[in-house]
Amino acid sequence: MPLSATRLIRIRHRVQWALLALFLGLPFTGLFRVDVAAGRFLVGDWQVWWDDFAIVFGFWAVVFFSMTALYSNLGMIFCGWMCPQHTLSEWLNGLIRALLGRRVLAGISPERQEGRSKRQAWQLVLAWAAFVAVVLAASAVITLACLHYFFSTRQLWAHFSGGAFNLYIAVFAVMLGAFVVIDLGLLRHFWCKYMCPYGIWQYMFRGRDTLQIRFDTAREGDCRSCSLCKDVCPVDLDPRQPEVYTRCINCAVCIGACEGYMGRFDKAPILAFGFGTRAQEQERLATRRRRLLSPGVLWPLSGVAAGLLLLVTGLASFQPVKVSLGPESQSATPGADGIGYRASVLNKDRRPHRFTVAAAAPEGGRVQMDVTALALESGERADFTLRVPRAGLQYDRPYTVRLLVSREGSAHPFEATSTWYIPAPLTPDGSDAPGAVNIPARVDNGPLLE
Repeated sequence: MPLSATRLIRIRHRVQWALLALFLGLPFTGLFRVDVAAGRFLVGDWQVWWDDFAIVFGFWAVVFFSMTALYSNLGMIFCGWMCPQHTLSEWLNGLIRALLGRRVLAGISPERQEGRSKRQAWQLVLAWAAFVAVVLAASAVITLACLHYFFSTRQLWAHFSGGAFNLYIAVFAVMLGAFVVIDLGLLRHFWCKYMCPYGIWQYMFRGRDTLQIRFDTAREGDCRSCSLCKDVCPVDLDPRQPEVYTRCINCAVCIGACEGYMGRFDKAPILAFGFGTRAQEQERLATRRRRLLSPGVLWPLSGVAAGLLLLVTGLASFQPVKVSLGPESQSATPGADGIGYRASVLNKDRRPHRFTVAAAAPEGGRVQMDVTALALESGERADFTLRVPRAGLQYDRPYTVRLLVSREGSAHPFEATSTWYIPAPLTPDGSDAPGAVNIPARVDNGPLLE
């Protein structure tokens, strides 16, 4: 027996509030944060860096194709069942109706307010004050939660307590807070219907078999002059005209209204969910064509499989230490005393480590280096310089310097190499000597050896 619309809506509300709680609470748990300054994602104790292409791209490929499979089959169900914007807008519409005694749908058009309230003037003032207070409180919570996705609690506390002003936090907080207040206080579902780009993105994947709300035209006489389904639609659509509306979010509110109205006459609702039109469903049953084998299911699942393969490959080849080496200036001619190199060691692991640093000198040369040992916290980077004296090196020959970084307790080092061609000396007029060659250095970050 199929679920009634009332029970389905109750399930939807539970899903909505659970996902909203997850969205607001996740950054406070420390399980996920985006460190923009360092260029990394913090997932619990693990760090994923933006240059870990296979992990980052593989993960987002899985998300993209999974959501594409969802939209291709269930339409814009993300808006109606998962989107925090819709969850809060639906709740605030119900709240303002309870406070004012009439329905007020937010938006910038004159027909948005329906009916006259029977509340007295002082009651309306108190109701609007209470509504504004709720909007401001909800906006503050949402803004603070979003800030925690990009800044740690310590950074935010230092900023807002006045100890360490952060321009990025200030700009982000003001812009995001103002947008959320305007959205929840004035726009709400007006944003969903006319302004949300993500809704358009979902609509692009709708097909002939996508889940939609059907209007039983054979029972059109039972509908008479009732427009209850249109009145309760949060995005102001008319479910009786499926060939017209395009932004249905499959929230089932209209089905619930029809179910309640027709139930008074012991009749089934005229509106119901279905994959495609009734004629398309009959055709699918007649031809025994399975929806699981349709292109709307197969190609997104193929993308999910490819993304998972890339993600697993990236996790298996993850390098916990990044070592880089390059000349101090790609365009400058080395000084008379030798060649300078910039070296960098980044601890990408979730734990602090100690490292020993060594350099392999080019043939016939030597390397001067002040750093031989490093102690790096998780996510910490150390930058230092190396110098190769020119004494003993020939002109116009490539020389390779190797930087070897060994982690304490591991016998195999991480390696980076850089090759530089020693240019011939300049003539007195400042031009290169005849036959001189000055080729930029080639930087090669070697593979993980352990």
